[in-house]
Amino acid sequence: MKKLILLLSTILLIINVNAQKITFTANDLAITGDSFSMLKIQYDSTNMLSINDVDPFAWDFSNIIANTEDIVNILSKDDFPELASLPDGTMVMEQDEQSYICLNLNGDLLQMLGLLVNLNGTWTPLIFPEPQNVLHMPLTIGEGGSSEITFPITGTPEDFGFEIPFHDSVRFDINVLATTMVEDTGTIQTFQYSKSAFKVANTTIFSVDIWALPSFGSWYLFQENIVADSTKLLQFYNPEYGIPMVEVGLTWNDSILSYKMMDEDAQSIVGTKSGDINVYPNPIAARKNLYFTQKLKNISLYDITGRLIIQHEGIYKQIEIPNLPDGYYILKAEKPFITKRIVVDN
Repeated sequence: MKKLILLLSTILLIINVNAQKITFTANDLAITGDSFSMLKIQYDSTNMLSINDVDPFAWDFSNIIANTEDIVNILSKDDFPELASLPDGTMVMEQDEQSYICLNLNGDLLQMLGLLVNLNGTWTPLIFPEPQNVLHMPLTIGEGGSSEITFPITGTPEDFGFEIPFHDSVRFDINVLATTMVEDTGTIQTFQYSKSAFKVANTTIFSVDIWALPSFGSWYLFQENIVADSTKLLQFYNPEYGIPMVEVGLTWNDSILSYKMMDEDAQSIVGTKSGDINVYPNPIAARKNLYFTQKLKNISLYDITGRLIIQHEGIYKQIEIPNLPDGYYILKAEKPFITKRIVVDN
């Protein structure tokens, strides 16, 4: 099923891999009503590596905070009364619990129309004065650019869910700075398939300041950065899906903040390889035994996604671990109770 490429400032491309031409066109985009699975892994970023140093044998899985799986739906502007003024066919996708992004396909141009943001409990449309070109399809490696959007939205405090006594108006100053670069090609590697993909780097800075106008006086800065969002993303795209199959979120110092895997079956994706980025190793067909220095009861083995790989009830001093890719895994057991990181290295 086609899925959506609806992340802020995303550029795609034409690539050649193994003499096969792979093209992402406007026809590869999803439409409203489509949905896909998303498995997200978050980390304590204080002890993570630089993105340039990512290596399958250097991940510290003890920093895993939580694994969450969700279904992301591509919504229509008709689902939101606040977006009634937007063109028919506008695609709306949730960015987080407090904001949605609105995009529209205009010929071969995917344009960003604005955002729907929860401000103080009121859903407020922040619609750009003019549609912003996000990507032109198809594009090539090396293309990209930067754009800055600044504009105000003015209304009464009640329009935005605020109660400010003795004030007639409020103004939202909205600033968006987005940079995108199509970098190179790589491979999405899963247990089920190996697909050519391309790597896209995104940086987005989004902020909103509130100015207030009292009944007697002049405009003043009421609250700075009421909405502030800064993201750096490294994404791997495949034309068959129309969405970033794998996405690595970074903090501003380039340490890893989150890792997302997206697919019809999110758990089927186990890794990526591209250039100097080596998140996971390739799956292999191997069969080994895991030995213990003492007997363990009720043994479970998990991969980085939190997916249960092997489970043995009973008492064992060794177990067989079939068909596992190289990398780190989490071993859990009872009597004695242990949670131990192990390495599969073929």
